[in-house]
Amino acid sequence: MKMGTARLAHLGLAGSELHVGVRFDDHPRVTALAADPGTALLYPGPDATPIDELREPPRTLLVVDGTWFTARKIVDRNRVFRTMPRIAIRPAAPSAYRIRSEPAPHCLATVEAIVLALETLEGGGARFASLRAAFARLVETQLAHATERPVPYRHVRKRRRGRRPSALETLLATRFDDVVLAQAEGNPHDAGGPHELVQLLGVRPATGERFARTIRPRRPLAPWTPARLGLPDGLLATGCEIDEARDAWRAFLKPDDVVVGWGRFTPAVLAAEAAPCPAWIDLRGEVGRRLGRKPGGTGPACEAFGAPSEEPWAPGRGGRRLAELAGLVTALRGERL
Repeated sequence: MKMGTARLAHLGLAGSELHVGVRFDDHPRVTALAADPGTALLYPGPDATPIDELREPPRTLLVVDGTWFTARKIVDRNRVFRTMPRIAIRPAAPSAYRIRSEPAPHCLATVEAIVLALETLEGGGARFASLRAAFARLVETQLAHATERPVPYRHVRKRRRGRRPSALETLLATRFDDVVLAQAEGNPHDAGGPHELVQLLGVRPATGERFARTIRPRRPLAPWTPARLGLPDGLLATGCEIDEARDAWRAFLKPDDVVVGWGRFTPAVLAAEAAPCPAWIDLRGEVGRRLGRKPGGTGPACEAFGAPSEEPWAPGRGGRRLAELAGLVTALRGERL
């Protein structure tokens, strides 16, 4: 791109390499570099180590260039990047890239991020003065052309309004203490209709407080239910009564809580059992919007987002799904903040 700074950085740094593309899982050179234990990815995120806290500097630094939206898609959709150790920089000043609007104060142009990372890792900031000057010249040249040759009226378009934060983004940023993740599992009716609740799991990610109840089925158990739910033999038979589970769930929730889960199954089952569900946010819809496609299940969604892997603390499919929900919320919250 004419206004991109990756080529500028490549021209200014001896020994650097520039690889152009969007898919790198089969790229021989990139995959070889990524497999080297001494390689790190310069990309922010909840699992990125601040560069000034590294015990050992990397031998090779991989940097993804593009708009922030494009860079995020490239990292999310290339397994080679998702599995790499990440490091992040802490800029002391906003970007000088005045010809574009950065999405957040800590966001820098590619060449700025590279120079700041190298100064932190190697010292000797004066060595990069010419590269900084070239970047400043690029910005000034673009601004001068914009002043001398304004875009014709027919090409002027209304500036698109920034997207409003979703309900989940607002919740994670301002009321994280009120978030409860929930997963229900059920035994189906032979004649159709809502499942009867046989397992209810919840966790408050802000504090780690957990809820788990296995409920004894009140109707004949469908032959495939134990295997489908992945529960140990006999666990359902020794479960509690539905009234006890309902009362315990009511005591676990607080008046201002918002329950977050996957799809509409859990709130439908809770409603059928007259169990409280004060407010519900469907995480599947948020993930689908971010990916621009149907997200599949919680497992594929975690893979697409590079969500941190959390160990299930409850048995069966419900425990696994709840752990994946927790990983997704951690990834989304870190990305938002």
